[in-house]
Formats: sequence, C-alpha cells, structure tokens
Amino acid sequence: MTEPSAYDLLRKLTEVEITLAKVTQQLENQTNVLEEVRKELLVTREKADAAEEKAELAYQKARQALKEIKQTREETLRTQNERKIDRRWFVGTALTVVSLILPILITFYF
Repeated sequence: MTEPSAYDLLRKLTEVEITLAKVTQQLENQTNVLEEVRKELLVTREKADAAEEKAELAYQKARQALKEIKQTREETLRTQNERKIDRRWFVGTALTVVSLILPILITFYF
C-alpha cells in the first residue's frame, strides 16, 4: 500500500471541509428555525395568558349576572305575592263596604 500523496490528502481535507460547511449550515438553519419557534411560542403564550385573563373576567361577570338574575326573580316573586295579598285585601274590603252600603241604598231607593 502506498502512502497518499499531498494532493489526495488536500482533496480529502477539502471534501471534509465541504461536508463540515454543509453540516454547519444545516445546524444554523435549524437554530434559526428554533429561535423563530421560540419567539412564536412567547407570543402565543402571551396571547394565551391574555385570553385566560379575559375568560376569567367573563366568568366572573357571568356569575355576577346569574346572581343578579336570581335576586331579580326572587324580588319579582315576592312582589307578585304582595300584589296578590293586596288584591285580596282590596276585594275583601270592597265586598265588606258594598255589603254594608247595599242595605242602606236599598232602603232609600226601594
């Protein structure tokens, strides 16, 4: 076996350098892609945090609205019951007054 010549060694070194340059370029491209993905992840994380805050605020407002609706229903039912009671008292009072005045009117006009 003969020893390789300087030309062969230089050619092999050039091939190794070219291969290393390709690998380095690919690594740089992958690093750039990873950096872009990291930036997009940060933006996405910020948007997700903002969306979570908005959702929490909406949830709190919805709970408050439900409480207010429940209170309004209770007040409405209470008011309706009071109106029924007031109407019964009015009808009872009106019937009593009419039953007391009716005999007087009958005796004067008949």
